[in-house]
Parts: sequence; structure tokens; C-alpha cells
Amino acid sequence: MGLYDSQTLKDVNSFKVIDATDLCPKTEQIIIKYGKAKRGLIAQVVDLYAKEKDSGMCVHYFLGETSAYLLSEDSALLRFAVANGADPRDLAYRIFFPDGKRIV
Repeated sequence: MGLYDSQTLKDVNSFKVIDATDLCPKTEQIIIKYGKAKRGLIAQVVDLYAKEKDSGMCVHYFLGETSAYLLSEDSALLRFAVANGADPRDLAYRIFFPDGKRIV
């Protein structure tokens, strides 16, 4: 994930990656990576610069510290969603319910 857990001094590795490109028509590919840090579950939402190339702009959220509703109102997620042509509510709910069931 390219993240470092400052509490454990270890890298945060993803245990699940999903594609959310269907929600974002203005971009090549959006993926959501999930990892666990000491502080809790992290969702990393990545706007890939090129399809299937793991680099791009990303935002991170600790899912145990918010809800799908509050996340949909987050100013960073709102800007990210609008820039990529997504409805922020749909993107927030996909983050929390990637396979139709709650990830947290």
C-alpha cells in the first residue's frame, strides 16, 4: 500500500483490493485497497494514472473512525468523487460495503 504504521514501525500491507472504476467514468481506473494498522482498518482509494499501474493520487481513511454517511460528506472524498465523475455517496458505500457486506 505504500503506507507505514508509525505505531508498530512496520509497513501496512493490503489484504483486499477492489476495482471501483464502474462508479468513476472520468478516469482510467479507481481501486480501493484495504489494510490493517494498529489504529484500525484503512481504506486507500487510488486514482491510477494508468490502468493497472499501481501509482496515482490517493486518499486514506480509517474506517473505524467514520461511517459511510459521514465519509460521503468528507470534503476530500467529495473532491475526489467529483473529479472522477462519481457520486460521493455511491463511492463511500462501496468503500464500506465492497462485496455487498460491511468490511468493518
